[in-house]
Amino acid sequence: MISFGSSCEDFPINYAFCADDKSRLKGEDAMRFFFVKAIEWTILIFLVFPWLMNCTSFLERGKLDSFEQTSKHYRLAILMSNFEQAIHLSALDFPKDPAYLKNFHVVSYTPKKIEFSSDKSKAYQTVEIEYYRIDSMRQKIIRDIQEWNYKPKSEQWVLTSGLPKFK
Repeated sequence: MISFGSSCEDFPINYAFCADDKSRLKGEDAMRFFFVKAIEWTILIFLVFPWLMNCTSFLERGKLDSFEQTSKHYRLAILMSNFEQAIHLSALDFPKDPAYLKNFHVVSYTPKKIEFSSDKSKAYQTVEIEYYRIDSMRQKIIRDIQEWNYKPKSEQWVLTSGLPKFK
């Protein structure tokens, strides 16, 4: 045993086997020692281990919160028909003809389904977008399937499927 003090009396809790005099605790002291050890192990098993197991889910929760924030910013940019802002959340370049996108006005943006990969590094979101062309004033509805990838270095989600396909 490792001795932390000069004698057995220096220990805050008497151990079952004292390093100095090699004597064993007997009777009530031994029972108290094993009772304290049982409480320590119970605390370790029921408090520390679940906390350690939750560390990975805590990191995943951070990814999910980050996705929620990013998709919220993207949704607001699309709702305001601010496609330049929306493309900044994308891994793609801005379309060659940005004037084409100015012809569309988004009326509503409704998320329908979100699925994550098992390692939470990809998200697939299906949204329903109501919009109209300014020159024709015909309202249309499209279903946009978005693919988002998580970039661990920057800790950000990036849209890889591009902007909605307005017609």
